[in-house]
Amino acid sequence: APVYARSIGDGFRYDVGSVSRFYDANIKVLRRELRSYMPGKEEKPGFLVGERTQTNSAVVTPPVLLGDNVYLGQNVELGPDVVIGDGCRIGDGAVIRRTVMMGDCRIGDYAEADRSVLGPHCRVAGGVKLPPHTVLGPYGVGGAEAWPNWAEEVG
Repeated sequence: APVYARSIGDGFRYDVGSVSRFYDANIKVLRRELRSYMPGKEEKPGFLVGERTQTNSAVVTPPVLLGDNVYLGQNVELGPDVVIGDGCRIGDGAVIRRTVMMGDCRIGDYAEADRSVLGPHCRVAGGVKLPPHTVLGPYGVGGAEAWPNWAEEVG
């Protein structure tokens, strides 16, 4: 049988073939242990997140990377080691630590995520505390009864 191959050039490779390795790669890039392009805006101590995200306040413990068009509710706690993708919305009083959230996730008021990976378009209802090491695939839901308009929200 023929074998097809193509050179992908010289340089460093990092296999992210599992959820654990995917999480590790994101956090290592965030901590600058691996060199890579980081889209979004890294939040630094003393930066008032509310000025950029149209909300009143947030407590940010670096490193935290926010994508574009991220909305943070009041009294949100982020970090350390948090990556939030484009278009995510985090409800009032939510606590997000050591978590990678892909684009367009919604986290309800007073929900918590720690050591988690949330795929794109995930929804976590208000008050839900995700167990450590939770992994939600695309369109995953935690606390579905709190999202009656699910089909309308995700299109």
